[in-house]
Amino acid sequence: APPPLPPRGGGPPAAKTRESAYAMQHSFGGGDNGEPASDWVDCGVLRTRVGEREASSRSRGPARANANFKGVKVDFEALGEEARKNMEAAARAGGYYRLRIAASPQDGPSTGFVVTSVRASCLFASNFRNHLTLHFDESGLHLLSADHVAAGVDCDAIAMAGTGDFDFGTKSAGEASMGPTTTSVKFSKTAPALTYVQRRRRGDDEEGAELRYEDDEDVAEEEAKKDERTWLQKNWMLCLAGGMMFMNLLGSALEPPRQQQRRGGGGGGGAAVAR
Repeated sequence: APPPLPPRGGGPPAAKTRESAYAMQHSFGGGDNGEPASDWVDCGVLRTRVGEREASSRSRGPARANANFKGVKVDFEALGEEARKNMEAAARAGGYYRLRIAASPQDGPSTGFVVTSVRASCLFASNFRNHLTLHFDESGLHLLSADHVAAGVDCDAIAMAGTGDFDFGTKSAGEASMGPTTTSVKFSKTAPALTYVQRRRRGDDEEGAELRYEDDEDVAEEEAKKDERTWLQKNWMLCLAGGMMFMNLLGSALEPPRQQQRRGGGGGGGAAVAR
């Protein structure tokens, strides 16, 4: 078969696929009875496959995220004996299953963890079916936050009841694990920041501060340019038009007496000629 033709310049920008792995750890406890949570222990890996869009110089319009998620997989390890006991105790005490995920991939510099939690009793009620909502930055590389919930159950009602079958019983190691786990990905966008603008009042030493958006440059320039002209300098055309109108009215008022004087003078001359 002939080799594929290279893409033309007018086609969509090429994309590279990047695979990343994020360490996960879990902890149990922190319930309503004030029991301290257990130590953090490794519990699995979050894996992502992201297609990177190359920026095009021809692209216009609003900026878009330059990452396209092609796959997200959450690999939870099976719960060991100690983890099962901690999960059961947390569920009976109204405690939480706490999960933290590394904010940066394992092959990059560490930038801390993103922490989320769900009630352990809700996980028992859902048979450990759960959902993770992951919030990434626009590059799709750094995890900003995460939301962990039990799938298919009313967690508020379960928490209010406070009762349930919080026991793993005779479940095997494979059955006593988190999952199946579904995921959804969201991107964050940078919003306009607020800045303080200091304004000094005339004849007053006090300074007034107001909040405005950084993008409001035109409004700030208009406020800075104050018109200091007098009223007459601003409205001289209106005054000129009013004066001309007054002169026209005055001329019209004086015109009839002049016409009467002309008519009277013409009649007297005619009478003298008749004599």
